Amino acid sequence: MIEEHQSTQPPPFKFKCPTCQTSYSFSDFTTSIIQRGLILLDGISHCWFGCTCSFCADHSTIIQKFPKNNLPQELAELYNCIYGDRIWEYSIDVPASDKNPVGSESFASGQWEYNSFPYTFIHKSQPFFSFKSQLPPNSKWLNDFNGPGHDYDDLNPEIAVQIQDAVNNSNLSYIRGSRISEPAIKVLWFKEDEIDELVLFETAKKKKVFPRYTLYDSTWESMQIFCWNHALQLDFVKQISSISEIPLVEFLSMSSKKKVAQAYDFLTILDKPYSFSSINPSSQGGAIQLNIASEAVSPMESLNKNSIYFSKESRERITKKIWDHFNKDYIQEMLLVRSDKFISEFIELSKFISFSRKSVWDLKEQYLLEIHSAIISGYKRRVEQTKDAKYWQKQADEADKCFLNVKIVSQDPAINKLKAHIARFSKVVSKMNFNGPILLLGEKGTGKNHFAAAIHQALQRKGQFIKVDCGVKSENLFESELFGHKKGAFTGATENRKGAFEIASGGTLFLDEIGNISLNLQQKLLGVLQNWEYELLGSSETKKSDAFVIVATNANLEKLVEDGKFRGDLLDRLGNERIVIPPLRERKKDIPLFFKQFAKATKIDLELEKNLAKLDYDWPGNIRELVQIIEGIERKKIMYDDTSPISFEDLLEKIKLPNKKESSRSINKKSPPGNTKVTDDKVKEALANHNGNKSRAAEELGVTYATILRHSKKFDI
Repeated sequence: MIEEHQSTQPPPFKFKCPTCQTSYSFSDFTTSIIQRGLILLDGISHCWFGCTCSFCADHSTIIQKFPKNNLPQELAELYNCIYGDRIWEYSIDVPASDKNPVGSESFASGQWEYNSFPYTFIHKSQPFFSFKSQLPPNSKWLNDFNGPGHDYDDLNPEIAVQIQDAVNNSNLSYIRGSRISEPAIKVLWFKEDEIDELVLFETAKKKKVFPRYTLYDSTWESMQIFCWNHALQLDFVKQISSISEIPLVEFLSMSSKKKVAQAYDFLTILDKPYSFSSINPSSQGGAIQLNIASEAVSPMESLNKNSIYFSKESRERITKKIWDHFNKDYIQEMLLVRSDKFISEFIELSKFISFSRKSVWDLKEQYLLEIHSAIISGYKRRVEQTKDAKYWQKQADEADKCFLNVKIVSQDPAINKLKAHIARFSKVVSKMNFNGPILLLGEKGTGKNHFAAAIHQALQRKGQFIKVDCGVKSENLFESELFGHKKGAFTGATENRKGAFEIASGGTLFLDEIGNISLNLQQKLLGVLQNWEYELLGSSETKKSDAFVIVATNANLEKLVEDGKFRGDLLDRLGNERIVIPPLRERKKDIPLFFKQFAKATKIDLELEKNLAKLDYDWPGNIRELVQIIEGIERKKIMYDDTSPISFEDLLEKIKLPNKKESSRSINKKSPPGNTKVTDDKVKEALANHNGNKSRAAEELGVTYATILRHSKKFDI
């Protein structure tokens, strides 16, 4: 802490931008640091104060060095407020104007916190090094790492050495005792003689090298935590693996429940008001409130008067409408697309030194109005859904580059989301030791093999892709196929044999139809997935496995667990990362694409696509059935020298359409997943019929698991 009563008269505040040569008053400096953050590096005898220049067109970075024992009074007070985690009271000069010829002074207050968001620091050379705290992401405070005599026994030894070296070598870091913006995990240390070089580097690149202190704002904090929860966890997950009791796979789950939570969290973000729009000054803690004349340069940019966030009534009217429709599937989908966009744009914006908060509210307003318009206008809804489909198509096109040798044909948003999700698995493997398992769920013929192969390629595994069919086999033969055996292990074992786990070393092991294996083998498989060790049949030798494991089934594993045919602990181990592949009846717009892909020697009738849209058929065999039908049509045309294009009539000859009664019963029994017409009472009844099992209730009502989950949250089931 800096002594507030110094023996000599403190020097006047002097601050100047070397680029534009503007001399700053402390009021100017205050405006700059409130808008874009404060740079403050703490050394032993000196400290460095800096900001982004508000007067430069290019937003240069300014940092000046000050001796601690002779700081200007204003900076000494600022330092002590941060050091002691105290409320900072400040004033800003309001320039004279026509309405206010003499000008005025406005007073406000706020609390500073160290903020390393968004965790991306582009300068990686020698001038500084970094370490990450081992505190969990919900920690509000970091210990005093910067002072001499600190006890480092509770820290990782490597980190403790880095900290002590930094202190001994007079490297600079954040102020001791300062509040940390949640969830800040990056602590940077800088060499004193390299500060000027880093200032030039930051100015040239226009991206942050130095972390900033920012004034506390609960709305802003919630947005950062949202990005953490849904995008940035993997930056932290490996560090806490040794001290956290939470299974690491929890950070990777993309279950329906988490998707609903993401949609809920994002709508909560959209519903939050602009913290700096109040015109009532306050000297109390909490959000900053300023009273600035409209002609003045405001410390925090003002919103446009026609913004929905400018008026509480306007914002609440719109957000209430969306909350009322929150359980609709199309609202869920719109929120998920926009939350995905918001996270990437918010993180990217935050990296720039010119970044200001108003731009984020402009994004929020855009998304809020798009969702609201989709509720009040069917036409606007179709427009937004088309835009969202294009967004996912673009994501899928990028994902296709990760698995060029596997062609997953689709223009369906659900499939495109899966492709984009698969492409991200390489991040998991690069950041942590994650070998699976991944569970692929889907009906027969939906293409689980293709998705497994796509995951293998996306992971860039150097080893082979080995598929094992878990069909009906003798237990010894199947165990040998998985783990290998020694000669003489059982009757017929005339030589040593390598198992699939060993052959797939460095590659991917795909276990298809996992629901068919015996309970005894389920127990052994569970042991491998927990310890990544196994024994050859007929041997006590233990081997390590580094194969990435993917499993698939068309069975209802929850039902098999209830019937005692599948181990619940194995399902728990398999089910943390589920990928559900939708059946063909839910992606009928893709059927024309399959005709174009699989019709090798025959043209397609131009009217076929139009008639396919009217076809009332559930495709029980899914893509496999469709491909067999297309191949059958082509064989017949070749056999009878028929050169006509494949027509709708050709298709009708090959499929068996149900009669109207059967069709009606089928539709009533299995409505398309995502059906939003089910009521709370129907959901309650279905859950009661199945003792609270949401999967079986969804199956009965013909809706998705997510739909059941959303309804059941209302009555705490």
